[in-house]
Amino acid sequence: MLKTPPLLLGLTLAFWGWQIGFPGVGLVMGALLESARLLKTRWDFSQAELNQLWTLCCLSVLGIATYAYAANEGTSALSGFFNANSFTERSKSMNQGAQAALQFLQWLPFAFYALAAAQAFGRQEKINYQTFSLLFWKSQPTATPRKPQTGGGLHLAWPYFGLCLAGASAIKSDSLTFYGGGCALLAWALWAQRSRRFAAPVWVGLVALALGMGFAGFKGLNYVHALLDNLHAGWLTGFGKKDFDPRESKTSIGRIGKMKLSGTVVMRVEIPPGQPVTPLLRETSYSIFRSPSWIAHARNFSPLIYEPNESSWVFQTGRGYTNTVKVATYLPGGQGLLALPSGVARLDDLPVFQFGTNRYGAAKVESGPGLVLFQARYGPGRTFESPPDDVDLGMPPEELPAIRQIAGELGLEGMTLAQKLKTIGWFFQQKFDYSTWQTEAHLPTTNETVIGRFLLKNRSGHCEFFGTATVLLLRQAGVPARYAAGFSVQEGAGEGRFVVRQRHGHAWALYYDVKDRAWHDFDTTPGSWFSEESKRASFLEPLLDSWSRLWFEFSKLRWGKNNLRAYLFLVMAATIAILGGRFLWQKRWRKSRDAATAKKTAIVWPGLDSEVFAIEQRLVELGLERRGGETTATWWRRIRSNLPPGSPDLQPLLHLHNRYRFDPAGLDAAEREELRRQARAWLAASRPETTHARSGKTGS
Repeated sequence: MLKTPPLLLGLTLAFWGWQIGFPGVGLVMGALLESARLLKTRWDFSQAELNQLWTLCCLSVLGIATYAYAANEGTSALSGFFNANSFTERSKSMNQGAQAALQFLQWLPFAFYALAAAQAFGRQEKINYQTFSLLFWKSQPTATPRKPQTGGGLHLAWPYFGLCLAGASAIKSDSLTFYGGGCALLAWALWAQRSRRFAAPVWVGLVALALGMGFAGFKGLNYVHALLDNLHAGWLTGFGKKDFDPRESKTSIGRIGKMKLSGTVVMRVEIPPGQPVTPLLRETSYSIFRSPSWIAHARNFSPLIYEPNESSWVFQTGRGYTNTVKVATYLPGGQGLLALPSGVARLDDLPVFQFGTNRYGAAKVESGPGLVLFQARYGPGRTFESPPDDVDLGMPPEELPAIRQIAGELGLEGMTLAQKLKTIGWFFQQKFDYSTWQTEAHLPTTNETVIGRFLLKNRSGHCEFFGTATVLLLRQAGVPARYAAGFSVQEGAGEGRFVVRQRHGHAWALYYDVKDRAWHDFDTTPGSWFSEESKRASFLEPLLDSWSRLWFEFSKLRWGKNNLRAYLFLVMAATIAILGGRFLWQKRWRKSRDAATAKKTAIVWPGLDSEVFAIEQRLVELGLERRGGETTATWWRRIRSNLPPGSPDLQPLLHLHNRYRFDPAGLDAAEREELRRQARAWLAASRPETTHARSGKTGS
């Protein structure tokens, strides 16, 4: 039976389901629990049956704990905490443990729902404390009398209300829906328990004041939380490793070309309906060319601070970014560069621990899961990387002769930016071929460079040659330019879906437009490169793709990036439904069996139909109750003088009644009839109308 205000538990469960992402589940659970107020029928739960329900709840808690532990890298988090070599690693492990604890807390209302329902639909006023302790079970009888519990125990309604609010609060949200909903539920709960000494308007005013102060504290804590995160991230960056790994800060011509021969899927991309396809996803860019390598001029990352929901990262604000792309990519060891579209402004659903960017547009995850599935918002216009400087116009001296010759032939001097881009693009598209292989004929002579021979003689190469030559030609024409490396998005895998393979690794140029103060992609590699790369795909690629897909789904399961919560709920709900149905079916069958057994084995005591019991009831009605410890004979002697006038003597009746009840020989038929006759006569004489009539006759 529920002792909370009407609809409180139902609305709280609906609120909890809404917060954790299962509003329908919470609504159904709340409606079922509140329906107990409308039903008059109640279950008689024995102590043994309550113990079984408690066991079911404990098993549910164990299952939820196991899932939360596994979904948040429990083993690696635990070992990482004790075996960490740095503060960053230890902080990451602590963060993973906190995530597991929050996920465990948000599912507890579901685990204890069965026992809360037993409280609501049962006759027990309280659940005996022994139900919640395994230590007492062995000493408890296997079956106890089925009667309402009126002694010590726990009423679960209010604790369950608090548990539901705690579960809802375990969800990270930057909106005010939780605070507003939680305040409304608390106000309704407090209203039913308010003191009657204060008028309702006074009570409402005080509660509104308390909630207003709580809201101010809520906003203040958010501000302090963000401030501490700022200090924390800055501290980690200041005392952590400042330099990039060389593999992350520079690239060599040919390195991406070597990767292109592999068909391994490294990313999966999804474009929402109606959105343009982003052809290029850039990981980083470089400014200094020292053949055969491009080197980043700056190597330091500046930490980004996440939004209050701890999974959104803002690169730039101030205008609308309507284009979106969803990217799924692996982060070996929880670290790596993210491939992002040009003009990216915001990343959502990226729950990483430490994240930063550099002045060349590289976004690096320092600490995160092994797989991330995030959404990038982007658009044309200003980009977050730094404006150009003198380095972005620098030219290697050894490359100047070939670059100046081509720039002169194209007549780039004096052209507008648009004309320069069009001319350079036409030059590479019309005069060059794409090739993944370089033979001895492509090797430079003593007075040549690789790029010089590519521009003047071979005119054949892969994207790194085109990207490098384009950057140098733009710089020669006075346009700030950088070398970009990333991936090309071209291979479809269904409507709005694409796969990105290692061989789709690509290089291109970036140029800076002073008018919109933004960097733009400029890809001059002939469009045939994608089909040329596809021709070299292995005949085993379909089989490898199937394995890649299975591994991807497993990785989503491992890193908590799928809808396992929904599957978990369905499995748990089905399990609890089966166990609960089996429990109720056994209970119903046992009740029927017990009733039949009781009917067969009931002992019929003699004398229970004696009319003297009706006389005792009449004496109670006359206000002549029996005192505690009195026998029937003592009782009747005491009240003899208080009986209605003219009432027959009760002693003969008592003698016959005692023989009928306790004498093994009992009464014969005549004596039984005499007991019946005398009792009826006494009852008739003691009726109020008879007594009044006799009293009136005597008075006349």
